[in-house]
Amino acid sequence: MLKIQLPGSGCPLFVADDSSLILLPCLFSYSLVLNKEIYVQVDQVINNFGERKRVEKMLETKEVVDQTVNNILNRLETFLLWVEEYSRTSQTLSVFNIEKIPEEILNHYINDVLIEIRGVSEKGIFQHIMALNAYFNFLAANHFSSVKRITVKPSFRETARDNTKKRTAVKYLTPSLRSTIYQNTTSLRDELLLRAMGEMGLRSRECQGFLVDDFKSGGKTYSGLKGTSNNCFLRQNIHHKLLILLSQALGKMYF
Repeated sequence: MLKIQLPGSGCPLFVADDSSLILLPCLFSYSLVLNKEIYVQVDQVINNFGERKRVEKMLETKEVVDQTVNNILNRLETFLLWVEEYSRTSQTLSVFNIEKIPEEILNHYINDVLIEIRGVSEKGIFQHIMALNAYFNFLAANHFSSVKRITVKPSFRETARDNTKKRTAVKYLTPSLRSTIYQNTTSLRDELLLRAMGEMGLRSRECQGFLVDDFKSGGKTYSGLKGTSNNCFLRQNIHHKLLILLSQALGKMYF
């Protein structure tokens, strides 16, 4: 399965391996991008004369922002790819009849696949559930399917929280591992960039901003690494450290 962009609309389309459109996900994608609305379930109190009040689940539209649209479509793509894989061992389910998927399989996907196997965090699972609800509520509102009850089972909630802790743990490279990475670079440029980030703490965007010569912008002159202005302490400090890194990389002293 592929996700391709509809020219001129910014609307992703879902296409099977034989180049045929997967119709219902494409309709949902087009509607979502065009209207920036999803269907959500709400409780509505029914109070007919002579009858007891009762609460019914209803669908109503809710506006969403572009980021939410992208999140929903990305997670729908993840789900469709899993269904495509699952269908290889299923005689009844495929991406072309996904509206018929039972709730049991949907909840298996959320709990067993995403939480247990793939280690998705609690926040990530919430976004996956939101995306699937948006899709199946859209189908239900247009009479293609029914509303689905998609939840995290109690036995999987602790696992989802543990997944969150693992993902938020501070990750770093040990000095010995950094040294190994430096030694296995294929060029002096790559080694200097990695050392600038590993030894000086620079971000990748900051490394991309290095300029050797002075430059002008908006009528002002800014100093490059070998600029003529000697009154920039930060420039001198970075320049000095880069020379140290260069000497470490070449095994020689240049200052």
